[in-house]
Amino acid sequence: MHFNSSCSYTALAVLLTDKGIDTEDTEIALRIGLPWLFTRDGDSFLAGPMLQGSEWFDIYLNPLGLCMTEEFTEKTSLPDHLRSHGLCMLGIRLPGGIGKHAVVFTGYDGVFHFYNPPREGSKQPPEISMTEEELLSSIDDITVTGSLGKHPAAVRDLTSALENSVAVLRENYLAIERFGSIPHSETEYKNAMDTLFRSVLLDGISMLELAGETDLADAFRQIQKDFLTFMKSPKTGLLSESISLADLKGLIEMYVRLIKQRIREAVHPQRITSDDIRNIHLVPMTEEMYHRYFQDYENDPDLYLNKADYVSYTYTPEKVAKYIQRQIDLKRETLAVMCGKETVGEIIIKNIEEHKCATLGIALKNAYYKDLGIGTEAERLAVRYVFEELDIPLLYADSVRTNTRSQHVLEKLGFKLIGEDSEFRYYSISR
Repeated sequence: MHFNSSCSYTALAVLLTDKGIDTEDTEIALRIGLPWLFTRDGDSFLAGPMLQGSEWFDIYLNPLGLCMTEEFTEKTSLPDHLRSHGLCMLGIRLPGGIGKHAVVFTGYDGVFHFYNPPREGSKQPPEISMTEEELLSSIDDITVTGSLGKHPAAVRDLTSALENSVAVLRENYLAIERFGSIPHSETEYKNAMDTLFRSVLLDGISMLELAGETDLADAFRQIQKDFLTFMKSPKTGLLSESISLADLKGLIEMYVRLIKQRIREAVHPQRITSDDIRNIHLVPMTEEMYHRYFQDYENDPDLYLNKADYVSYTYTPEKVAKYIQRQIDLKRETLAVMCGKETVGEIIIKNIEEHKCATLGIALKNAYYKDLGIGTEAERLAVRYVFEELDIPLLYADSVRTNTRSQHVLEKLGFKLIGEDSEFRYYSISR
């Protein structure tokens, strides 16, 4: 097992080995898109390795021409069921364990043999054997066994599942907010660890790490630390007094932003090409363009020194109208970054002193347009516009200290570092 509680995903990898497919739990999870999927089962919020069974495994299996076949067997019938069965996975309770653990039934020769997915680096035995009596004492009244069957090769559209994940993640926060505002019994707190908090403060963290989103995972881990400190305390106060719900909300909105990026990729799988980048151009921003732009706009977390301060952006015509008027009042030059006929970003030239100096700002519509070279090309064009069209010989820019991507672009274009403080790094470029 390569991530927290991934026994069922490791078990699936073992079943696939029998079909000649060499894989492991992390590859299956990433191919499914597990870091971006959340669901709800009654009052329980589920994420990561808690998403098990055919509903989730088939996302990986169906494109391979396979599916997970599940059978529900009564406790007393399970031994005979396994004796007549080939490889299959099931959940059992191991001695000293907490909850059920996924294993793979591998054979019977008087005793039942199972492959036991061990955590990487642990000393758990990879194989266990049980008598019928031991097996019966380790299973529920009804046991689900899963085996691989054939299925027409097909790729599932995950758009609706991802959209549901956004809704569930926000519901999860609201449930945590309500829970944290009133006192509870020890039993209620203990139950809430699995039903409310595990999805975002345990499985969500391991999924972010799996997806390479380590900065966001680390920010969640700080709240996890505060939460666990509270859970070990006498709990005389409210949970909301021990963890920052405002910070948690900001981090969840950053998580939502990542999921929305996957939705856009699912809806628009064709990425922008190098030809598109070469055709990036700037035009004066109009009121109509602003409204279209902000309807799909998302705040950029890289502009926040403290990631927990992140807030999501919600479009309203009134909000955009005020924003446009502010640019006019401050006498700023605003240019639309155009990719074909689409407005994908905004250039702001502010603090203008005619024929002397100005300050450059840029924003892209959302994460879909990052890391493609659009920002670099747009800023290059903006520098030329300031020098040649506005006849301004000196241009300033600044960057949040943690936004190394922005700093790299500025330095690539010839900007020089001229100063820094606790929050920003300051740059300039001369004609």
